[in-house]
Amino acid sequence: MTVHSYLRISTLDKGQTVENQRKAIKDAGYATDEWYAEEGVSGSVKALERPEFSRMMLTVVRDDIVIVTALDRLGRDAEDIL
Repeated sequence: MTVHSYLRISTLDKGQTVENQRKAIKDAGYATDEWYAEEGVSGSVKALERPEFSRMMLTVVRDDIVIVTALDRLGRDAEDIL
């Protein structure tokens, strides 16, 4: 079992950083094996069209865990998240 953490910020301004998300995951006590981070990528971009998300999905297998700080980091709507 591998633990993957996916980080995404939609804009490079407004004080958002993937490092804030990384810290939140570490502070919550998760031991992440693989990190995937996207900066400046809107949630309106379909998940599988995002380079790092696509790269992650090529490595995730049954029983792996994917961690995000919030579901909206994965996608803008339920259809995309599924």
